[in-house]
Parts: sequence; C-alpha cells; structure tokens
Amino acid sequence: MTLTDEKLLNQHLRLGAEDDLSIVKTKKLEINKTIYTVAYTAFLRDKKADSKYRLTADDQFNVLWSALFCLAFQVFFIHSLVTITGVPFQLHNNTATQLCLVFTTLLLHFTCIPATRSGVYMMKYVLAHPEKFTHPRIAFLLGFIQFIT
Repeated sequence: MTLTDEKLLNQHLRLGAEDDLSIVKTKKLEINKTIYTVAYTAFLRDKKADSKYRLTADDQFNVLWSALFCLAFQVFFIHSLVTITGVPFQLHNNTATQLCLVFTTLLLHFTCIPATRSGVYMMKYVLAHPEKFTHPRIAFLLGFIQFIT
C-alpha cells in the first residue's frame, strides 16, 4: 500500500488522529456466593481501603479461618461417609439401575459445574492481577479450595 492509498483510505473512513480501531473484549466473570468467595474478596486491596468495609488484617484472617473451618467440616463428613460407614462401591448389573445411576451422576455434575467454574475464575484472576490482592497466594489457595469442593 502506498502513501497515497493510505491518504485515500483515511479520507474515505474519516478517521481522526485520536480514533482507535482496536477491539477490546471484556468478559464479566461471575462467581458463586460461598464462604470461600467471601474470604477471597476480603483479600482484595480495594476492599481493605474502601471506607464501606475497612477490613483490617485481623478481619481478613478471621474470614479465612472461617473458610478453612468449613473446609475441615466438609473433609470430615466426606471421610465419615467413605470410611466409617463402610458404603460398598460395587457394580450393579441391572440395566435400569445403571441408567438411573448415569442420570443421577450427570445431574450431580451439572450442579457442581458453577462452583468449579468459580474456583477457576478466582485462580485465573489472581494469576492475572496479583497486585490487587494483599495476599495473592492465599487468594489463589481459596480459589483452589473452591475448585475442589
């Protein structure tokens, strides 16, 4: 493309010097409202400085300990269900039972997808913007806990 072609193109498009033709795509990442996301947002720097919240370091870690207590509670009940009750994991050769199990498992996984997606979004945001957190490693850990629970 020659210089005259560029001039003709600019006259045809009527672009000014300040016009920008770049496309910026923004995506709004929604996260579920759980104790883990509350603890995660408590570690954001703007929540600490915001006059509405005024979170101190003690407040941030109190919320973190609450989230870790909930995690311990969940792990305890999973351990109880698997080991103490002795639920047998066995294959059922009945076709109707297998079909019910397939659809039940499918519904269970569909209900887990939003929470798992929230954990991935939380971890991704911490990796992309660690400067927005007072403790980015703890925020990443909370995203990972949200992902696995």
